[in-house]
Amino acid sequence: MSSDRQTVVLATVDGSIEAADGVLVASQLARAWGAELHVVHVWSGMTLPLIAPAAEGAARRLLADEVAGAVRKGAAVSDQHFLIGSVAAEIELLGDELDAVLCVMGRHRRSRVGRVLFGSVAAEVLRMTVRPLLLVSSAADWPPTRVLVGDDGSPAALAAARMAARITNLYHAELQLVCADNSPLGRGSAGVQATAAEAGLAADGHQVEPLAGGAVRVIVAHASPFAVLLGGGDPRGTRTLVAVGSRQHGGIQRLLEGSVSLKQARAAAALLVVPADNPESGPQRGPFTGAD
Repeated sequence: MSSDRQTVVLATVDGSIEAADGVLVASQLARAWGAELHVVHVWSGMTLPLIAPAAEGAARRLLADEVAGAVRKGAAVSDQHFLIGSVAAEIELLGDELDAVLCVMGRHRRSRVGRVLFGSVAAEVLRMTVRPLLLVSSAADWPPTRVLVGDDGSPAALAAARMAARITNLYHAELQLVCADNSPLGRGSAGVQATAAEAGLAADGHQVEPLAGGAVRVIVAHASPFAVLLGGGDPRGTRTLVAVGSRQHGGIQRLLEGSVSLKQARAAAALLVVPADNPESGPQRGPFTGAD
């Protein structure tokens, strides 16, 4: 990243309540990090030529209305972008152009049939993005009181833990690093594997403690790490942000959080995904510098 460019947080809107809530979350993070907030709406352009001008006009008004609504609720929007084309691809290209450090999207809680019919823009962005992506279902799920990081010892997981620690610090939340002791990590017997996992988690926890502003809890789960998340409710109404690292294999994204699948990760109300090749693991500027 060039040092003469302003740090940018990018938020997407599509007319949904979830996306509008995502803009408010993005605004909080941008303000805390001293970054600019940019809002984008992408219109597919797929309509009959006869009604294309009216449809484009409606899409442009949608963006203007969403930005105006966010501003009324206290968001400081630095710029807005109206784009035409493939939604996920245009979002990623704009993120590259702006050198955005984070993209925030509202995550729609559709039925299984709805996902088949309409697909998932967030899933498409996940498949191609090289920057952290934060998915938020509702403003009621934010800010988090607990941040749960799936940590399998990979560089991607550590990058996710570092960004999660900074969010933890902002909201004085509890940070937990979790790993499964039955993952195929190639560390010999189950007992040796669990010991190695504990040592790795402790080392990662030590690294991110200064960023989190407090102690980091490490947990070696005897099943899926998300058993910690899904195993029981908290009477205080804990709001949990789940953070994972990711890498691409032949265009198919794999989540690197121990033995947790993307299906399980969907259970979280707020999800942060940090790609393996994101430069968060190295020195950066702004809120992501090595020396906070």
